[in-house]
Amino acid sequence: MTARPVYMLTNQGFGDDSVDEIIAKQTNLGSDTLDLRGNQLGERGGGALADRLLSELPGVKHIILSGNEVEDRGAVQLAQAVAEGDACNLVSIQLASNRISDWGASTLGEALAKTCRLTSLGLGGNRIEEWGVEGISTGLKENQSLTVLDLNSNRITGHAMEKLAEALRVHPALSVLRLGGNRLGDKGMEFLGPALATMPCLSELSLQENRLGASGVAELARALGACSTLTDLSLPSNMFEDEGAKHLAPLLSANSSITQCDLGRCGFTAAGFEAIARALDGNRALVSLCLQGNQAGDDGAVVFAQFALSGSNSLSTLRLGDNGIGECGGEALAGSFEANMTVTMMDVDGNNIGDAAQQAIFDGCSRNKFGF
Repeated sequence: MTARPVYMLTNQGFGDDSVDEIIAKQTNLGSDTLDLRGNQLGERGGGALADRLLSELPGVKHIILSGNEVEDRGAVQLAQAVAEGDACNLVSIQLASNRISDWGASTLGEALAKTCRLTSLGLGGNRIEEWGVEGISTGLKENQSLTVLDLNSNRITGHAMEKLAEALRVHPALSVLRLGGNRLGDKGMEFLGPALATMPCLSELSLQENRLGASGVAELARALGACSTLTDLSLPSNMFEDEGAKHLAPLLSANSSITQCDLGRCGFTAAGFEAIARALDGNRALVSLCLQGNQAGDDGAVVFAQFALSGSNSLSTLRLGDNGIGECGGEALAGSFEANMTVTMMDVDGNNIGDAAQQAIFDGCSRNKFGF
């Protein structure tokens, strides 16, 4: 049997006049995924492709247009295709980095209300503000199928969270919520926090680089305290400092579901490291922790080695780069491998640890990973 030719459609320079060629190649490919990442489709090409999607590519279930420039017009016409209901087979739409603003986002929100199939909507890296979030939130209230919502790196402020929170409280299925790289601030967490506590399926929460302070993190920790489904928590580049670390500590101590946690560049000093380290003593769920870009210093490294690396938890991946750790801290981390048998990767790049301690850390990781 002759193998079906496979055409790579990503990063091929397809522009607005390439829609016929795209449809022909996708038809020949016969895949349910139309992946056009990194091309040069503008609003005219994106709109034309959306108009022809149902009639000429009815088997496509996943469309990826990230890294083009379809703008609002392309998003609106794609939304109209989704709104066809039973005639549309799309279950995933990825439109990251397409210069989409509130009009496009709001229209996609209207489409959400009319579809029972769409499970993933990716709108990261666009220009969405409060009106766009309100439109998406309105659609979510009617939608029952969406499991992934990505709004990373837009222009969303805390006030927009009021409407989104209302929608999250009644949505039964959303499991992945990405809101990183916005401007939610502590005010946004006042709205979002209580809603997170009601989400029955939440497994991944991304809130990196959102101007969260200690009070916002305290609200978050309270909201997630009873959550038994969350596995991935991402909070880097929020300067909630040691006070915020102390608010997070009870969550990390009691939680039995979080397996990955990113707390890089949050302004922790040795006091914050001690709070986190003590919380991890006995934690059997967390396997990956990022603390890079903080200010642990030697004191923070020593106390972390004492409480978090004593062999009483399941941590296997630890990132401690760029933390101002010197020789004393490095020796403490290296010495922790006398008791620790779980850490298989410890990143200490960007510190002032000597060669001997670095080699001892590498050797300890290797022993734990390979048994020698």
